Amino acid sequence: MTTTEFEDDPQSSFRNSNEPSSSMMTPYLKNQPVILSDEWIIQCLINQRIVNYNNYQFNQ
Repeated sequence: MTTTEFEDDPQSSFRNSNEPSSSMMTPYLKNQPVILSDEWIIQCLINQRIVNYNNYQFNQ
């Protein structure tokens, strides 16, 4: 099997697995206001309990 081809190099595996999705997302991201992108990222972090919502203020 060739699926283990990149297992010794995590960075290489990461780049290869994310190339299609990143290229598809580029037009979408370019059309989004930065503040909304940042807010979406923060919300994702909050949902993962990485960031405490009470310690973060959105710039409005």
